[in-house]
Amino acid sequence: MAKANIINKEISDNYETYNLFLKTTKISPDSKIKVNEKKKNHPSSLYKTQPLICELYNYVNTNLIIEIRENNSDFSFGIISSLFLNCILVRYDSGGGTHRNNIPDVPLSEQSVTTPHFHKYNKNGYEFAYKTDKLKDEKEATVLSDIEFGFPFFCHEANIKYNENYPELEIYSVNLFSKNIGDDPLENITFAE
Repeated sequence: MAKANIINKEISDNYETYNLFLKTTKISPDSKIKVNEKKKNHPSSLYKTQPLICELYNYVNTNLIIEIRENNSDFSFGIISSLFLNCILVRYDSGGGTHRNNIPDVPLSEQSVTTPHFHKYNKNGYEFAYKTDKLKDEKEATVLSDIEFGFPFFCHEANIKYNENYPELEIYSVNLFSKNIGDDPLENITFAE
């Protein structure tokens, strides 16, 4: 959640660069992104940092951040870059509750933004949550809360591609048998009568 009335001076001073960065295509070197690392400070979450190549700013480090919580029903995707050092530049949240846009010039009646929603910065450097037209439609928002549809939707909004398509996620989680989702839990077990 954005902190009330905190200005990101780096973005407000370089807003045209920030906006151009968001619009520029970012390339994943992998067609499938494997998400299988436990987050250090939240071991029930899976986490992945995936390098991206930004076509216009290919000299900077740019990464896709993926966090998946609670059986894939609550997830976040974001982009960070060494072009701007102190923040996630754009983020998609499927859950986690309502966000309050407590920033100047936003009427109180418009400050509440339910999930799913995106986050980015305005020209004054304030982080704010917003919904696209698809997210304003309740049926579409329900579908886009599913990670299978939410990730390509984020890739579309954030201009992330692999060749001409969007990369895919392969999600691995640790279960009681310490096997990955794609593994057969009954493999190597002999059944006898």
